[in-house]
Amino acid sequence: MKFDRLRLTGFKSFVEPVDLDILPGMTGIVGPNGCGKSNLLEALRWVMGETSYKSMRGSGMEDVIFSGTNARPARNHAEVVLMLDNAARQATAEFNDSDNIEVVRRIERDAGSAYRINGRDVRARDVQLMFADASTGSRSNSLVKQGQIGEIINAKPEARRRILEEAAGISGLHSRRHEAELRLNSAERNLEKLEETITNLETQSRQLKRQARQASRYKNISGQIREVEALSLHLRWQQAVDAVAACDSQLVDARKAVSEVGLAAAEASTAQSEAQASLPELRDGEIAAAAGLRRLKLEQDNLDAEAQRAEEMIARLKSQIETVLQDVARETQSLADAEAQLTRLAEEEAEIRASISDDEQATEAEAAAALAAAVERLNETEAAYDAANRAAAEYEARKQALEATLAQNAQRRERLTGEQKQAENTRGDVENAISADFDVAARRSELQDLESKNAQSAKALTEAEAAYRAAREAQSAAIEPAREARAALERLVGESDALALLFERQDTQAYDALVDDVTVTHGYELALGAALGDDLEASPNADAPAAWTKLGAEVLAQKLPDGVESLSAYVAGSALLTRALSQVGLVEPAQGDALQAALLPGQKLVSQAGDLWRWDGYCHKAEAPTGAAKRLAQRVRLEDLQKEIPAAEKAVASAVTAQEAAREGVDAASSAQDAARVASREANAALTEAQKLLAEAETSVAAQNEKLKALDGSLRRIGEDLTELDSSDATAQQELQNLGGQDALLQAVEAARGEVDAARLTHGEKRGALDGLKSRREARDARMQRLADDEKQWSQRKQAAGSHIDALAARQSATEKELTGYQDVPTNLAERRAKLADLVVEAEAARQQAGDALALAESRLAEADARARETQSAVNEARETQVRLEATLEGNKQRLDETAQRVR
Repeated sequence: MKFDRLRLTGFKSFVEPVDLDILPGMTGIVGPNGCGKSNLLEALRWVMGETSYKSMRGSGMEDVIFSGTNARPARNHAEVVLMLDNAARQATAEFNDSDNIEVVRRIERDAGSAYRINGRDVRARDVQLMFADASTGSRSNSLVKQGQIGEIINAKPEARRRILEEAAGISGLHSRRHEAELRLNSAERNLEKLEETITNLETQSRQLKRQARQASRYKNISGQIREVEALSLHLRWQQAVDAVAACDSQLVDARKAVSEVGLAAAEASTAQSEAQASLPELRDGEIAAAAGLRRLKLEQDNLDAEAQRAEEMIARLKSQIETVLQDVARETQSLADAEAQLTRLAEEEAEIRASISDDEQATEAEAAAALAAAVERLNETEAAYDAANRAAAEYEARKQALEATLAQNAQRRERLTGEQKQAENTRGDVENAISADFDVAARRSELQDLESKNAQSAKALTEAEAAYRAAREAQSAAIEPAREARAALERLVGESDALALLFERQDTQAYDALVDDVTVTHGYELALGAALGDDLEASPNADAPAAWTKLGAEVLAQKLPDGVESLSAYVAGSALLTRALSQVGLVEPAQGDALQAALLPGQKLVSQAGDLWRWDGYCHKAEAPTGAAKRLAQRVRLEDLQKEIPAAEKAVASAVTAQEAAREGVDAASSAQDAARVASREANAALTEAQKLLAEAETSVAAQNEKLKALDGSLRRIGEDLTELDSSDATAQQELQNLGGQDALLQAVEAARGEVDAARLTHGEKRGALDGLKSRREARDARMQRLADDEKQWSQRKQAAGSHIDALAARQSATEKELTGYQDVPTNLAERRAKLADLVVEAEAARQQAGDALALAESRLAEADARARETQSAVNEARETQVRLEATLEGNKQRLDETAQRVR
């Protein structure tokens, strides 16, 4: 199989359509890492039917679609097209009708993959089989990936066997065998399911037979059941009479018990009411006593809290007076400190102002002017030093460059001389190697003969392939008639067997049905089924539960309406139906409604389609055929099938014979095609070998000539390079002599360095003097500012201390006045608490007495409630017993009446 071209559209990194031509020989792809070389191999495997997304280096098969970049949007589909050269007609017969084969695989997001071969939709399996027949495929060993050589060397015997099978060209046969095995396994599973279904049907049949036997037994024992039921009814009637008498006696006793218990319940209820009436007064007394006690205790608690608050207030006021005295002493000390600090700051400020002289500004200006002059001298000396250094460096650099040029030219001259000698020796060897061994003319003549033979073998192969395609088409044309004939025969045999089995099961009934003895003219089954309906299911045997009997007169005297034909003319096989059919007329569907009113009692009209009109006004349409009509139609259909089956068998035999003849023709054409293909392949191989030898001869001669031309060019270039080196050496020597010495340059550099050092020393001295003057002035100004700030802060503290002392004095006076008002409060509260304690004792005694009286009354009420509940429970039980006995008596009387009626 020869690949011609690979086209990618939207596949991974190939967003735009890209064509890769695979030319004869070796096609290589070169590029840096990440340029997409591996994507081309993956595209080739993908279009050949690869189904594993992991082999495509993705998390899903849709990852092969271009996912977009910052500058390009993502695509919704990807497509890979592989063009194959089928000029040798080595593809499978299904796709072997053209010189080129185009295999296309397309994938869309959320839609899956689709395959096409030459514009026709195919399955992935078809693509894989086509490549497998050519001993290749997406997972073939002909596609060697990284590390696969080591895997083949270390492969197990089974893996090596697959490699040998692929090399032998039988991997496609193994794929087809595997698919056939899967189909056979599926057919075996279907047969097993069919056998299971047949077993279930047989089980159901046995169950139905058992149910039929049970029904027969039911009919036999139904009489015995009626006798036993009669005896049971008599016994139940006697039991009901006894139960009614017993319930009457029990009901009298229950009513007496209800009266006695009701009297006791009334007495208990009276006692309960009396006990409950005395409770409200006692409860009000107990509540009033408790309320008085709580009020006195609350007042007592309030006095205690008030006394405690008074003592706490006195202590707090005394503490506040002490705190005020301490604050006054502290603020007095702060006032004295502030006055002392203000005096010290004023003295220090006077000293600083006295130390300031009048000539400080003039001295600082002179120092600044001297510094500016030193800076200007330093800049001039540094510029002169830089100029001297640059001149010395340029001299040294130029000298080194000229010396390096001379050394490089010497090395290059030595290398060119060696290359010149080597090229001259090689040219001599090439001239000696050129000979007349390559007879190009003889090989061209041999190539023309082989091309003629190859054309003849190709023509023979084309004719053999055309004959093979014709034979295959004939075989394909014979397959469909044979299949249709088999299907028709199987359909007729299946329908016949089903109907035969249906009638066989019906024949196993206890009594034969009359419908099995009747013969109806074909096409009149529905009419007979509409006329008699399910009556045809009755048996001609008089012993059957539903049977036809033969009466004395076979034909009734009354006639059908004028112009109406009797249905009996189309029915035969049983004389039992003569009377019934003589009163059944056969009409068209449009005549039935008009003739129905003229029918005599017992007469009917039917149509061939199954419509019915009866003498009493009943009618029904042909849409509802009866079971008997269906059974008659099935019997007629069975007879027709038994006639059609032999003809279908003959048609199958004829179609099979034609198919076998077509298959033999295909085998013969295939053998001829294989022989022609082998001859064409051998002729093509010989032609290819001759072309290869001619190309080698022509290439060798051309290569020798090109080599001589290249060597002449190299010798000419080397001579030019040597001439250029001689000129360069002369120029460099002349420039080196013109440079002169460098002692004067070095002396100028040393003199400039001395002047720079002296200027830098002077500049440092002037800079130090000016910085000292500025530092002293700035320090003095900063100290004066700090003194002004401190004086302001101490003045504020002095003023705040005086204000605070005045406020503390006013606060001390108010606190002492408030303390005087709280001195007598504890004594007054102690007298009130003593009087309140006596009242609390009296209230507790009154509350205790009221509580005891209430507890005694509640105890009496609890006893009365318990007694009332007991008596009420007894009343309820007695009444429930009475009601239950009354209901039982009523039920027994009702059962007695029902039993009496059933006995009657």
